[in-house]
Amino acid sequence: MNASYNIFKQLIDFLETYEEEDPQQKDLLSFAEWMISGIKDEPALNKKYVTKKLSADFSLPIAYTKNLDDKARFLEYISRISGLKEFYIRMFLAELPLNSRLEYLFLFTIYIMEKAKKRI
Repeated sequence: MNASYNIFKQLIDFLETYEEEDPQQKDLLSFAEWMISGIKDEPALNKKYVTKKLSADFSLPIAYTKNLDDKARFLEYISRISGLKEFYIRMFLAELPLNSRLEYLFLFTIYIMEKAKKRI
């Protein structure tokens, strides 16, 4: 996660604590004053977020992908997206009495047709 998003998360956590302590006060100035006084009382709350370097588990696939030419990199990304698509489709179909996405597409196509006919 980006360091600025971590700061926003910390800010939201402060706001949650503030609302739990004093639900009547809801203006920005009183929240800012409360937050500043809280950080001065406990300096450990003023966390600095440093962007983390990728672990060795991620560095090899990223290095592999970066060394590919544009067409091969595009195919690599498409195959990864396809794998995620299949994963989430299986999760969606887990609650349904269907066996595959093709079965779902077939039944959905019949459903959206106004009149399903067998053509000879």
